[in-house]
Amino acid sequence: MLLRSSYLVLQNSSVCCTTNVIRHLQCRSPLHAAGLVGQCTKWKVQKTQTPLTRFSHQLRTFHSSPIRNRKNDLQKYTQKAKRWIFDAQVQLDKLVESVSPSAKKIMDNLVAGFRHEWANIQSYWKISKRKYNHPGSYISYREEMTIYNLNQDGIKAAPLLPIAVLPMGFFLILIPVYFFPRLVLPQTFWSKHQRYKFLSQIHRSRILDYGVIIHHLNYHKLNSDQNTKYALEGICNSLAGGNIPSNSDMLNNLKPLCKLHDGPCNVDHMVYVLLRAFCRTIMVSTYQPPSWLKYRLRKNASLVISLDHKLRREGLLNNLSSLELSTASMMRGIDGAELSREAQLYWLNNWLQITKTCDDDDAWFVLHAMVLMSYNYSELKYQRRAFG
Repeated sequence: MLLRSSYLVLQNSSVCCTTNVIRHLQCRSPLHAAGLVGQCTKWKVQKTQTPLTRFSHQLRTFHSSPIRNRKNDLQKYTQKAKRWIFDAQVQLDKLVESVSPSAKKIMDNLVAGFRHEWANIQSYWKISKRKYNHPGSYISYREEMTIYNLNQDGIKAAPLLPIAVLPMGFFLILIPVYFFPRLVLPQTFWSKHQRYKFLSQIHRSRILDYGVIIHHLNYHKLNSDQNTKYALEGICNSLAGGNIPSNSDMLNNLKPLCKLHDGPCNVDHMVYVLLRAFCRTIMVSTYQPPSWLKYRLRKNASLVISLDHKLRREGLLNNLSSLELSTASMMRGIDGAELSREAQLYWLNNWLQITKTCDDDDAWFVLHAMVLMSYNYSELKYQRRAFG
């Protein structure tokens, strides 16, 4: 106890002496005195701090470390760069709009298209990752359509993405986009007016190919065996009279005929002219060898059958957006641009009844059904309730 008391007295006396020295130095050198005060305060803190105060002091030191400051500086620079890019984009939009309003509309469509494609890519990545981790997981109708749209538009969208990243990249693609939008741009980049115009052109051109397929069936109705004549007679007569074949004729007569290996409806044995007509029916590129065309036709027809099953399972048909409904109609052979929403829903409801009992082996039947059920369909047929 005596030693402890003497130690405390000595410590207090040293502090008092130090205080007197500091007061003496303040009169002569204030700066030196201030530094001495800081050192003494630090010495007192080190002598009296507990483990808890030492931890809090280290924590404050960590938060004010140079690494932390560098991170804060990086965030500030990033925010400044984003603000600068946003301001530059606003100024560029104003400049382009003042020079050419039509060019401004094209740029807006391009920006919207890039955002849509990027969203599709992200969704595709998530779906692929889920399929890899959980092979038996269910893929919904909308997820399946995301994959389909990305596969359809990927060839056109792939060159546009790196060009847009380049400085002034938008101006490099303005000329081909302005003069050849249907050839250069994917469907996600089309404006509402362009979509109506281009889809109408696509359907009117494939109606001519429908005539080639129907002529092929009429030929076999007249020149084939009795079973084939009987199966095709009712269907061909309905088409010749401007009507739509009944579901019973399609399912009871045409469907078994399409499964015959040597039958007239087997696409595997058809000539290139008919293959090209079916490709335009289901919106497959014709610039491929015949063997690839047959593979793509079967694959896309099987996809339509799978999508039909999911539409029925999810009860999603009446809840599709106008864009989704138009895409579904064009995939199945009818006009997705000029027909009203009610007319498209009416046709698709009847179509789902036809494909209810179909599987992957009925791919050729589905291709023929697209042509035969949509050839004479129109807004007037919907108003007259052609399907009963």
